[in-house]
Amino acid sequence: MTDPGLERARAIKEAHEAELFARPGVLGVGIGRVGDEPEGEPAIVIYVEASGGRPPAGLDLPREIEGVRVRVVPTEPFVAR
Repeated sequence: MTDPGLERARAIKEAHEAELFARPGVLGVGIGRVGDEPEGEPAIVIYVEASGGRPPAGLDLPREIEGVRVRVVPTEPFVAR
C-alpha cells in the first residue's frame, strides 16, 4: 500500500483488533474504504455475524477509532482460506 491514509488505518486496526474481536458477533476486521469508490476515505471494516441480513441487536461498535471511520458489514460466518 502506498496510500498514507490506508497505512494509518491499518496501524490503528492492528492496535484495536483484539478488543474488536472480543465483542460477540465480530467475525473479521480489515481495512478498506468508506464507500465503494477506489479513492474513498479509508475505513476500518468490521464484519459482523448477521441474522436475516442484520447485525446482532445490542452490538455496540464505534463509528470511528482514533479518527478513522468504521464501516460495519453484516455477513454470514465464513472461513478464510
